Amino acid sequence: MRNKCGLRNFTDRTIPIIADVIAFIKIMKIQGTDADSDKISQDCFHEEPITENQRLKNLLLCMRCESKDANVLFLPCAHHRMCTDCARGIKTCPVCQETIQTSVQTFLS
Repeated sequence: MRNKCGLRNFTDRTIPIIADVIAFIKIMKIQGTDADSDKISQDCFHEEPITENQRLKNLLLCMRCESKDANVLFLPCAHHRMCTDCARGIKTCPVCQETIQTSVQTFLS
């Protein structure tokens, strides 16, 4: 199910895929920094800033060890939820159970 901005409605256990993150970034770029952007944000996103901040921080942690940053992108599903140590030897994505064809180490700057 999608909201009026075209993004999927997430629950606390939903993990966004890369397409959702890209859509979110595009919406944020369209909004800019002017005062009118607040109306768009309120219409598209209903989380309190502190709740959203904590949820986003948790998405950056490895879903297995929960201590290191998630820095492996599984392909073709594009889930990004494990660190390099925990992702070693993984054959199926722990999020969607799709067979992993390849994985890519990512770096956040």
